[in-house]
Amino acid sequence: MTTVEAIETAIAAEHQVLLRIMYSSVMPRAMRKRDLKELLDQCVANNERNDITGALMVDGLLNIQYIEGPEAAVKTLWERIVQDTRHHLVVQLYEEAGALPRLFGQWAMLYGQTSRAEMLSLIRNADSHTNTLPRPAWSLAIAPLIILLDPAHSQAYFNASAQ
Repeated sequence: MTTVEAIETAIAAEHQVLLRIMYSSVMPRAMRKRDLKELLDQCVANNERNDITGALMVDGLLNIQYIEGPEAAVKTLWERIVQDTRHHLVVQLYEEAGALPRLFGQWAMLYGQTSRAEMLSLIRNADSHTNTLPRPAWSLAIAPLIILLDPAHSQAYFNASAQ
């Protein structure tokens, strides 16, 4: 492959037609660290094989995941997630398709274990940026979750939607 062909292939891959899905779910019980590690290793291998990239944040019971990749592969994965008994209250928060650059191209599954307070902090500080602490890649994508994570906003949202 010539240098020009390599560059063209890289540009095409960077702006391929992607399907992006972001969802939240609740686990029926916290997983043991060893079981979670085995599951993550399996997911990374599956995602690499299917050209899927993304990020997962877990606080012990609440999961927030962002997946992106070829439409057929992401749809197949999404169907498996919805049917998986380890996920309860699965809520799709976001979906987008098109000729888009990958947001998590270097990660088959970027994983972060955090607290709800830290998730909320990431969301609240989504627009802030310092030289020493760059904004996490997923912070803008999960901004709608402030309703779920912050009791004050959650109560205001439910009161407004009940009227």
